[in-house]
Amino acid sequence: MATRTQLARCLACLMILGCGQAERTPEGPAELTTGSWPDTPPPPEAFLETDDDPFDPRLALMFPELLATRERVCDVTEIGELQQVTEADPLAEPLPPDPEAEAPARDEPSHHQRLRCRTPTGEGWVELTYTKESAPLAAFVDAGQRIRIRFEGKASAEGPPLAAFVASIGDAPPYPPRRWLHANVRAGDDPATARGEFRCAVTDAGPITPIPPAVEEDRPDPSHVQLVTCRHTLGTRLVQLRYPAAQALASLRVRRGEVVTLQAVSADGPIPIARYAGP
Repeated sequence: MATRTQLARCLACLMILGCGQAERTPEGPAELTTGSWPDTPPPPEAFLETDDDPFDPRLALMFPELLATRERVCDVTEIGELQQVTEADPLAEPLPPDPEAEAPARDEPSHHQRLRCRTPTGEGWVELTYTKESAPLAAFVDAGQRIRIRFEGKASAEGPPLAAFVASIGDAPPYPPRRWLHANVRAGDDPATARGEFRCAVTDAGPITPIPPAVEEDRPDPSHVQLVTCRHTLGTRLVQLRYPAAQALASLRVRRGEVVTLQAVSADGPIPIARYAGP
C-alpha cells in the first residue's frame, strides 16, 4: 500500500504534468495590434527632407541613397566605448568623393563608437565616426544628449548605418515612458506550416534592409526585408519578412509585442519566408 508521502509525490507529479499540458493548450488568436495603424504610403523624398526633428536611423539602412551626405538629429539613449580607427579597420578606407559639388572635402575618421538614437517611431543603432578635429568632442556625447550627425549613405562593417559627428546641440527633451505591448504567447501559427495568411506575435525584429529590384518590372516584388521571430503555440520561429514598397515604412512599427498579419510565401528553406499583409 502506498504511503501518504508517496501519494503526495504522485499528486505533485500529476499537477506538474497537468500544468505542462495546460501550457501547450492553444488559446484563441491574439488581437491584431495593427488595427489602429494607418495605411502606410510609399516614402516620398520629402519624408526624408526634414533635418530638425529626431531621426530614426533605421531609415538610413532602408533608403541609403536618399540619406547620403544628409545631416540629421540624434537623441542619444545608449553609447559604446570610443575606439581609435586602426589601419586594419574598414573605417580606415578612404571615403568616396562627396556628390555635393559645393560641400567641403570630408576628413578621414580617426575614432568611432556605437550609439543608439531614439525617436517617436523607435530606436536604432549608428556607427558614429569622429575626425582628429572632432574627436575631443566625443567626451561630451552621452546618453540624454542631442547631437547632429551626417549619414554616409552606407552601412558599417558590422551592420549599423555609418555616420559622422557634426555638432553637439544640447540636452534631448524628455520622452514619454516606453509603452511595451505584450502579445499572447500562443498567438499566431507556426510559419513553417502556415498556408495563406497567419498571425505573427513578434518577439524580436532585426534591421530593415532594401532588396535589389528584380529584372522583371511587372512582378510585384518586395522592396525591403527583415528577420523577425514569431511566437506560436509551441515555441518560436525565425521568419524572413518581406515588405512591398508601398508598405515598407510599416516595418518601423513591427517590434516586440506587436501582432501582425503575414502571408506565407515559402517554407522550403531553413527560414520560412512571409510577406507583410497588414496596413
